[in-house]
Amino acid sequence: MTRLPHRSLVIIALALCAVASAAVAAPRARAQSYTDVPKSHWAYASISSVTERSASGHRLLDDYGELFKPEKAITRELLARSLVLASGNYGENVKTVAMKDVAPDDRYYSVIQVALRHGYMNLDKHGAFRPQDPVPASQAEVAIIRWLKERYASSNWTLLSSLKPSRWQP
Repeated sequence: MTRLPHRSLVIIALALCAVASAAVAAPRARAQSYTDVPKSHWAYASISSVTERSASGHRLLDDYGELFKPEKAITRELLARSLVLASGNYGENVKTVAMKDVAPDDRYYSVIQVALRHGYMNLDKHGAFRPQDPVPASQAEVAIIRWLKERYASSNWTLLSSLKPSRWQP
């Protein structure tokens, strides 16, 4: 399984989700600035996009303080949170799924539940979510495509069936 080399790659994908969800997003807030992401950084525009777009009063990504650490992989809990915010499903009440490693009092519990119920992400074969694990590129791709398929359900997604299921499966 391929590990994402940079958090910035997921940021770019989430920026695309943010643009796609602009209809459900609240008015823009001022982008968060980070001391380790100068305007000359190659992903500056995408990072600014996901830290300024506000959905349900929350930025898609805003849990970083003063350092964004663009070289660090995004965690599964942060990807779940971002997809749920971009989808407009934040705060939705869903039937809970039993997870071995995320307690109901965890700050990401509710968004993980929504991400699981909408099928953006899955538990592993042991019933664990592994919230602190870095997101491999293959999992990020699948989660974002699943979000896009839900968002644009009437679109023609037959092209995806031409991909080799052994290498990629939405």
